[in-house]
Amino acid sequence: MKYLLYTALMSAALLLLSSCQERTASVEESAVEFTVATKAGGEGRLTRLYVAERVGEHDNGEPLHCTRVEDLAPVGADGATSYNLLNMTAQWYKFAFVSVPSVEGVMPVVDPTDAESCDFNSIVIDYTPVIKAQAQDSTLSHMTDLHIYRQVIDRWLKPGETLTEDVTLSRITGRLELDMGIPEDQFRSEIESITLNLTAVPAGVYLRDEADGKILTVGNVNQQIFEFTEFNWGQRQHYVIRLDLLPGDISGTVVVMYKDGSAGDAYRLMSEDGTVSIKAGTRTKVRFNGIGDGSFEVRYAGFPGDDAAVIGVDEDVWNEQ
Repeated sequence: MKYLLYTALMSAALLLLSSCQERTASVEESAVEFTVATKAGGEGRLTRLYVAERVGEHDNGEPLHCTRVEDLAPVGADGATSYNLLNMTAQWYKFAFVSVPSVEGVMPVVDPTDAESCDFNSIVIDYTPVIKAQAQDSTLSHMTDLHIYRQVIDRWLKPGETLTEDVTLSRITGRLELDMGIPEDQFRSEIESITLNLTAVPAGVYLRDEADGKILTVGNVNQQIFEFTEFNWGQRQHYVIRLDLLPGDISGTVVVMYKDGSAGDAYRLMSEDGTVSIKAGTRTKVRFNGIGDGSFEVRYAGFPGDDAAVIGVDEDVWNEQ
């Protein structure tokens, strides 16, 4: 009887030891080394990495838990920065890189220990503060890179190995360039102001991309007014309104007021087919055809210096898409 009990205890101990050895081997730590590149220009930007895993931290049904949030160093003169993640469990991860202008309230605030904010699929980049900032300063987009750059990748980390990878962030916002022409030629007298009233402007974008590079906007700024009052009348220069926006169809009106007190003119912002679209990595170039015509011509072009393979439109080449 004693022999049988001894044998059973020894067998249990060996099984426990084997189980512990297997568990230790399965959680052997890994590391990651990323070199992050972006075409974001100028200073005053925030770049952050969000790391998500399938293991739920909270009992809230989250399919992906944001387990780690890391601020990355500013991109250097060579357009890149390096970052290491150590003590990583060997398993599957989603890595989401995002670079935004340093406007308060844009970068998502996530606390991995907070069940209300750590659901990766619910994380939203709020672009409303950037829209409001452009309404307050009509020259902001001419001086500052206001775009959002993002890259999301899924990777398996292997036990005891370091994953080394170059990551390039792509622009997921677009730009509206409204060319009102040479004011002295376009309007009947000196103008006092031009007001652009946009409706249903996308307000935010999800950090996630559905593992397919998708840009999923959320919410709308129902009405946003941009007023422009600084003109170099007499210098005969094209007057171009520039706004950086999230992708989506936009609509609105352009109102021109005159210094002589005469009645203003209002024009509906629309293309030949009625649609004006903002596209990721693309400049929507809208040309005003003059008060006699009252219509706008819409074309799409790439950003100077961008890779046409990324944005789908050659640099400075007008496109009918």
